[in-house]
Amino acid sequence: MPKYLLITLVGLALAWASGVSRAADEQVYILVNAPSSAEVSEDSAKALLRGQRRNWDSGQAATVVLPSRNSINYDKTAEMIFQTSGTIMQRTWFRLVFGGRVNAPKYFDSDEQIVSWINEYEGAVGVVISDTEPNVSGSVQVIPTS
Repeated sequence: MPKYLLITLVGLALAWASGVSRAADEQVYILVNAPSSAEVSEDSAKALLRGQRRNWDSGQAATVVLPSRNSINYDKTAEMIFQTSGTIMQRTWFRLVFGGRVNAPKYFDSDEQIVSWINEYEGAVGVVISDTEPNVSGSVQVIPTS
């Protein structure tokens, strides 16, 4: 095997291994700024994120916050939370909203925007995918998903 081909293959293998390692370190975090009277679990938060519920236990409307199509985590979120593509996730939400079953989610381009929104608005629930736990305000809960 020519030396340049071997070097190229080794470089590609190292690049691939680096990408796999980085992806394996990423964790899905559900951020919840629930009303004080609401009880929060991973399952109840996921139900809100999937549009299976529209309100917290207290009756207050939940605001779902998701990555937009411009976010690097758009398809990752769809795969990890919805087990589908980003396009299908968004179509599902459009169908739920236009069917009157849920309130429209907020979409943001970056994890920083998602964290900022959830920190500021009570009743918000959203998803961040990161290799480090997000820095949130005192009332916001961070739930690593299993």
